Amino acid sequence: MTLIPAVEIAASPFQFVAALQADPLARLSPRPSFESRKTSQPDTIDLENLGVEESPIPTQCEPQVVTKAHSLNIRKLNVKFAVVCLALFLEGWNLGATGPLIPAIQKYYHVDYILVSMMFLVQCAGFISGAMLNVYLAHTNFSFGQLVVLGHVSQLVMWIIQAPAPPFPLFIMSYFFGGFGFAMQDAQLNGFVAALEHHRETRVGIIHAFFGLGAFVVPLVSTKFANSLHWSFHYLTSIGVASICIVCSSLAFRFKKQDEILEEIGQPPRERGTSEQSHYGQIMGQRAVHMMAFFILDSIEITLGGWIVSYIIDVRGGGPSSGYISSGFWGGLALGRVGLIWLNRLLGDRSAVFLYGILIIALEITIWKVPSLIGNAVTVSFVGVLLGPIFPIVINHASKVLPHWLLTDSPRPTSMAQSSTGSSAFSQTLQFITSVKLQELQHQSETFSKHVDDVTNRASMAEGEIDKVQKLLDGVKAWKGLGRLTATDLPLDNIQLWLHQAKTDPSISIRQVQEWGNLLETHLRASVTRFDYAKLFGNLLTEWLQSGDSQATGLVVSEESDDADGSEPVGEDKPARAEKVEQKDKIQELIFAEKPMNTKAIEEYLEELFSAPDAKAALKGVRKNLEDLGKTSRSARVSPRDLKSWLISSLLNRDILSAEKTETLKGFLTNDVILQEVASVLNMQLASIESFSWPQEGVQVEMRRHLSGKYRAYMDTEIITALLFQYLGMRWSVGFKAAISDVVDSPAWKRDAREFTREERLQRSKCFNEPKTDVSQSIENERRAEQKKLFFMTQLPGELASLSPYDEDPVVTGPAVVNVQQTLLKIINTEIYLKQALHGQCTVVRTDLEWFGPSLPHDSILTVLRFFGMPELWVTFMKKWLNASLSFDQGAPPKTRRRGVPIAHTLAVLCGEAILFGVDFAVNQRAAGLYLYRIYDDFWFWSHDPEVCAEAWAEMQKYGSLLGFTFNMKKTGAVCVGGPLSPSLPVGTSGCQWGFLRLDGEQGRFVIDQSSVDVHIAELRRQLAATKSVFGFVNAYNKYLKFFQRNFGDPAHCFGRTHADEVIETYSRIQKELFPMTGGSVIQCIQQMIEQRFGIKDIPSGWFYFPISRGGLEVWNPLVDFLLVRDNLKEQPNTFIELEEEDTKEYTTLFAAWKSGEGSSNAVTKQFLTFDQYIEGRETRLTKWRNAYKALQDSPNVSSMTISSRITDDLEGELLDDYQEWNASLYADDIFRRFGTLTIVEPTLIPVGMVSVFKNTKIQWDS
Repeated sequence: MTLIPAVEIAASPFQFVAALQADPLARLSPRPSFESRKTSQPDTIDLENLGVEESPIPTQCEPQVVTKAHSLNIRKLNVKFAVVCLALFLEGWNLGATGPLIPAIQKYYHVDYILVSMMFLVQCAGFISGAMLNVYLAHTNFSFGQLVVLGHVSQLVMWIIQAPAPPFPLFIMSYFFGGFGFAMQDAQLNGFVAALEHHRETRVGIIHAFFGLGAFVVPLVSTKFANSLHWSFHYLTSIGVASICIVCSSLAFRFKKQDEILEEIGQPPRERGTSEQSHYGQIMGQRAVHMMAFFILDSIEITLGGWIVSYIIDVRGGGPSSGYISSGFWGGLALGRVGLIWLNRLLGDRSAVFLYGILIIALEITIWKVPSLIGNAVTVSFVGVLLGPIFPIVINHASKVLPHWLLTDSPRPTSMAQSSTGSSAFSQTLQFITSVKLQELQHQSETFSKHVDDVTNRASMAEGEIDKVQKLLDGVKAWKGLGRLTATDLPLDNIQLWLHQAKTDPSISIRQVQEWGNLLETHLRASVTRFDYAKLFGNLLTEWLQSGDSQATGLVVSEESDDADGSEPVGEDKPARAEKVEQKDKIQELIFAEKPMNTKAIEEYLEELFSAPDAKAALKGVRKNLEDLGKTSRSARVSPRDLKSWLISSLLNRDILSAEKTETLKGFLTNDVILQEVASVLNMQLASIESFSWPQEGVQVEMRRHLSGKYRAYMDTEIITALLFQYLGMRWSVGFKAAISDVVDSPAWKRDAREFTREERLQRSKCFNEPKTDVSQSIENERRAEQKKLFFMTQLPGELASLSPYDEDPVVTGPAVVNVQQTLLKIINTEIYLKQALHGQCTVVRTDLEWFGPSLPHDSILTVLRFFGMPELWVTFMKKWLNASLSFDQGAPPKTRRRGVPIAHTLAVLCGEAILFGVDFAVNQRAAGLYLYRIYDDFWFWSHDPEVCAEAWAEMQKYGSLLGFTFNMKKTGAVCVGGPLSPSLPVGTSGCQWGFLRLDGEQGRFVIDQSSVDVHIAELRRQLAATKSVFGFVNAYNKYLKFFQRNFGDPAHCFGRTHADEVIETYSRIQKELFPMTGGSVIQCIQQMIEQRFGIKDIPSGWFYFPISRGGLEVWNPLVDFLLVRDNLKEQPNTFIELEEEDTKEYTTLFAAWKSGEGSSNAVTKQFLTFDQYIEGRETRLTKWRNAYKALQDSPNVSSMTISSRITDDLEGELLDDYQEWNASLYADDIFRRFGTLTIVEPTLIPVGMVSVFKNTKIQWDS
């Protein structure tokens, strides 16, 4: 029988030495090298689960030995490992001291929970700074040993500042050094132990047990000091511990690099990365880094260990020795990290984490629900036991899945993840502060109620009315807590003076005094009501935070799920919606199937299109500009300033990154060191752009659902790669748009309105007193300005700046923000009126492209880019970029994209706009200068001549067929107002429609398509039913109604009063169908929810509509915006009919003056122009027609509301918008009667930070 020497199964260094002494034969031959062990015989025993390295079974010919050198290396390793344990003991000492000292700190500095919690925020800021800076320092000239000592020294500085109990601001700021040092040494020491090959998992558990041991010991010390006069002298003991660590670390590591230390203990040098990226780029490029960041529970440990003492004292009535309970928690943490190692191995990492997490939640609920001091203390200790192993498990897992060269010189494997999720940490801190504030609100409410009861009881026992009022007045003035007892307009000082008069002046009647008392009692009752509603607000906010109704509440989505940014989970419990599956299959069917195109035919068509002399000259200029752009893009470099000023913000607005990557990218903006590193990585990639390639494992694709119900496939690109694409996309988009703009401004671009010759302008000047030059204030010039500003390549940026969010109505910024889609609807309606007045009819065509992005053939894209002059280097890059390697399902092998472009990428928009400019130019050349009003791939065009529209439609179909895209006939239609529709134009299933608006040919205006509204009423009903909180319900309701509003069109003079009435009636129908049980009242529906959940009844209607900043619920009433302008709209908005009559009168006047010899034109012309010649200038010469054209597109004036002086005084100078004035004037009397003021809940009582989060959060739409 073959034996395994005891040397090989020694479970500890001490057993190992004993085994050497007991087995002298073990010294006869050398230990196998690492390489020989990898290639040893197959008949070996796997001892991995025993915690020792695998070793080949020895034979009688090859006895095993351990050399003296190896024994010496183990001793060196043990010495250094002991120093690491001591350093982790210092970390635990650092964090464990805070909890027991909080009551003493509050008492000494006279601060409340909110102010004292600032120490955690400052320490968090220090930790994030240390974690981020560690990457940079570790890969410059700083060694492992230097950074470890730097971490010790930084913590020592904190304690030196704190020991003499300095002023509170300095005391708080000192925590920055503690957090910075903690992060620095924590990153280095965890990375060092994770890099060890000898018993790594056991050692990781041991060092974190020492962390728990330090946190266990320190409360025993700090509690003693906390109960003494000189509580800050505790930090003198901390100074001593830190000094010992500095000396030991200096001697053990001798400021050496980590590789030198590993070689010193006999471990071979680690493998090095071969990537040309910076270490930061490599770290951020690891998906595992981002995922594991969510399992780092340091913040939970710190929170529990820090605040459990305050909780026990304040809630459970604990005494001065409550600080020892914190020791129980930290002791349990230390015990769990060592004692549960065997269970971790038995269960496996994944199962262990989930089991411990479930048990922890159950125990936390027990602490919350069971009012037992002893029971809570014991339960907290068990929470520590279960919480302890999770962090070491993640560290061990990091060492398995991350490259070795990223584990040690960089921060601890998760420190970069922690720093990259700085925004998430801030969000968690904000929620923590919110919970503290809500607890304080509860305490203040109870104290306040007691105070009011005491005041009213004393007043009821007063001797006479004057004494009663005096006691009420004294009680009001005696209140020193948060919030006011009376409204600001109550003259307390006056009442006091009047009381003095009443005591001596018989003219003051008892009835007057009673009125003063009634006034004070009324205000006291109102103040109690305000506190009750403050408590209700807190309950609603807590419900929302715990419900998961919003992505702002910290809901984490696993890698296997796609439940972020509007996407839905797919699993056994929640199957995917049928339309999602269908659209996902359709997208894959399109993009993975190549569609070869006749590139020669495309080139010939484009050459012929630009064959005219003016067009040739314009094309030559475009090609020259793109050639120059290619050269400058090749040598361009990204600066940190570019990242901060426009690159990151423009990428964030594209909304292509996952939620966690978005938070990471936002964190970049606050750290200049990271920006420098990211810029360096991007410049390296730009310098080697020829060698760009997609990762072999492919890019994951997630399906996201838009509010409209349509699903889209987003690539989950890595952050650095996404920044590279965004940078190139922005540069090429700006340059391409500028180059093509020259074509539109050139003589090659045709105009659909006839321009007068110089002789004709001179003649009109003589007859009609018009300017001899072009008239700037004309309809045609107005059109041209709007066409270029609002509808020419609107998706491409005109400058290197932040883009508008993708998939929202485009806007153009300037002196005023312009919503392009809403402006287009107004232009269409106005043009219909104009064409009817001038020509008697107007034909309007609307069309949309079917699966445009996913279906675009790559041959067409590359041919068009090459035709316009993109250099071959960049065409090659674009080809590689288009051929992305994609995976739609977790674990599925990736496939290469053969067709289409990725949604929302700026480079994808560039490809689409290059293709679609060909449509713009082709229609302009072939259809008498007709202009295509285009937003993305949504086309509108119109003319008084239906044959011109038919020519445009035929050319569009020809171009689409040639380049390989198709028109969506479900969204294509034509309408002729005032005449027959050309048979060659598509009628479509719904005519011309946008959103919920359909162009009615008979009425000559847009009407609401009620069938489309019905679909979304059903969808909104389902979305509201899926919410789990009142705030979530209100947020979903408000945002979905805003969606309705955008699709109904904004009120404008061209739509008239009929449209406003139709919108108002539709809103009324929506509410009646959503809430039939309450007669259509959303207010009564929410009232019932609140009554069922919180027991609050008889809530005034104004509370629901008042803004959150004043303590209301801020439900949005969509009717108000239209009611404010309805009376200022005309029933018949077409004012051009009136201008026709004015033209007749004006011409008659001019002609009469010429004929009588009174006009100035009589002396210079013998032939007066005809009336037809006069009105020919309506679109190009007559300013009054331009003024009417613009006036029809203007928004109506808002009816002014009469605001009472009481409202104005209560607002104290605050300005309200028109909507707020409507609500204030409507509900003010009831609000004043119930609360005494329009401020239902004072801002000091509301967690203002979470209010802004609630109002701006994204909705996680139900699937």
